[in-house]
Amino acid sequence: MAEQRFVLNPYVTVVRCTDDEVLYRHGARSAYSRMLRDEGRRRVLGPVLAAFDRPRSRAETAAELADPAGATEVLDKLIDDGVLVAEDSALSAMYLQMLTGAAPTGLAAATVGVAGLGGIGGQVARQLAALGAGAVVGLDDRPVGAADQAFLRGTIGTAGEVGRPIAEAFERATVAAGFDNVTTRPQSIEDTEALADLIDEADLTVVALEAFAPGLLHRVNELAVAAEKPWLPVYADGSELVVGPLVVPGRSACYNEFEIQHESSRALRTEYLLYKEELGRRPAGDGPQLLPPFAGIAASWAVSAALPFLVDGTSFLVGRAVRIDFERLEVITERVLRLPRCPACAELRPDLRHPFL
Repeated sequence: MAEQRFVLNPYVTVVRCTDDEVLYRHGARSAYSRMLRDEGRRRVLGPVLAAFDRPRSRAETAAELADPAGATEVLDKLIDDGVLVAEDSALSAMYLQMLTGAAPTGLAAATVGVAGLGGIGGQVARQLAALGAGAVVGLDDRPVGAADQAFLRGTIGTAGEVGRPIAEAFERATVAAGFDNVTTRPQSIEDTEALADLIDEADLTVVALEAFAPGLLHRVNELAVAAEKPWLPVYADGSELVVGPLVVPGRSACYNEFEIQHESSRALRTEYLLYKEELGRRPAGDGPQLLPPFAGIAASWAVSAALPFLVDGTSFLVGRAVRIDFERLEVITERVLRLPRCPACAELRPDLRHPFL
């Protein structure tokens, strides 16, 4: 088995003061800042860092230096501090892809489902395709309306024909852009069977909506929990964009727990419930197309959360959600708590069952 290789973290700036003293810092205002000194003055710290101008293993690097034992000690410290990162980890993998054009193994092997190919979903699918996802499968049968065309030009790159499915317009746009890893299905995002097939096939399903659709989101949650497959909601709710939580059944809180927590914190709960009930009567995706800048922000947050998950199974949105509020100019992170007996996902979590229920 080949030894793991490491690279310099591309997001850390390393200042080599001397061969025994280096400063590494993430940004001008970042809390991540270290000054590393080799008190033994073995003159190995600088050469070790200089050696990692390309992916290398620990043993290979230590063997090339005059003091292998000292080099090994320094390497351990640099890895612990995050200055050296595994070649196939999320951050460095994205960086290496930009340099070499080869997609990271985890991402290149992944199938991502995107339910909803409007302003948000179209950009999610295009970004994932451009970053090298193995396969991106889009699901949407909504027709292009006359009012949609200007927004579609700004989000998926083509206006589409009025009356034809958005999925067709999107697939034509991606083929024209040179992507061969995208397919679409002109099926309704409210079709339970079509959703179940998409969730079963995908390693991660992104549900992208231009309007809050509580019924659809709960249905997707039920299907994903039953299939034990991860999924990520991203949608607009008025002037607020909601991204997450990334639900990993059996490991993190599910969407039902997120909704219960959100509902219980409403100051005007009765009004909220009336609003939610009205939205439940409307077809999913019934809202107007988002302005392209807003759709782009939502899509980029979703892709930023999905990428590390597809590469190495971690993400800042596992068990968390982000709300971008354009009325108050706020970005709020919510941690989603797990309920002892959530009716949607309790069967997958026997360790959290309440002893009296």
